[in-house]
Amino acid sequence: MKDAAMHSTICKRACTETGNSPLRLDVPALPPKGVALFLMAGDAIPTDAVASVNQQTGKIKVREQRAGDGRVLRSSALMDERSASNRQSRLISPIAWSSVQFLYEDHLGLTKDPVFADNLLYFLWERPAETRDEPWPEYRNDYPTLR
Repeated sequence: MKDAAMHSTICKRACTETGNSPLRLDVPALPPKGVALFLMAGDAIPTDAVASVNQQTGKIKVREQRAGDGRVLRSSALMDERSASNRQSRLISPIAWSSVQFLYEDHLGLTKDPVFADNLLYFLWERPAETRDEPWPEYRNDYPTLR
């Protein structure tokens, strides 16, 4: 706990000294024109999500696992901001994903998957030009554009 508090203090001090805000990671913004954001992630491997620490022994015990790639949770890869009581709605994320694809692989196996390579090459070389600057959905129109 002391390490986490110290890390938080150091980050806040660094952000204050540089004029940056420490809480700006989840501010919705559109990428610059012509930039598409593609996510390929794993979501079929049980991934540690909730843990507890025994105060007497210091032993860590995993309490809950969720969908992920064995290292990164599906919800973290998406930067999913839905609450536990709001899981029936569409994705809520500050990232304006152009495309999301999930693979049945673990973290290190993702880039070795032939489906990953096949789709990556399509996105980079074959995707029709008219889909590269597609308009953003209406609910994203109020987002500022990153520069």
